[in-house]
Formats: sequence, structure tokens, C-alpha cells
Amino acid sequence: EFGRMPISQRMDGRDHNPDGFFVWLAGAGVKGGTIIGATDQYGYRAVENKKSVYDLHATIL
Repeated sequence: EFGRMPISQRMDGRDHNPDGFFVWLAGAGVKGGTIIGATDQYGYRAVENKKSVYDLHATIL
């Protein structure tokens, strides 16, 4: 899974960013307003309480 870079690299749009992105979840058992982790000041990389795509898949399953 890829997020997008926080800035535009060229006129075509924004590149993939596998190191810092968000996921919005809703449904049974999801606690509202929960924030897990943080990115650096530019939004490039996860720097706090990092989770992997595998963690996300395990949560969904």
C-alpha cells in the first residue's frame, strides 16, 4: 500500500510514499477519534509508534 508524498514533485502530481501515510477506518469495534503514531514535521516518514501494512491487514481481518 502507498500513500502520497506531502508535496508535488512535478506537474504530474505526487509520487508514492510507502513510509508515511494514513488510513481511515470505520465500523464495529473501531474506537472513534483514535490516532496511532506520527510522522516527521514534513509528513515524509513515520517516526512514532510505527505500524506496517501487515499490521493493518491483521486489523482488518
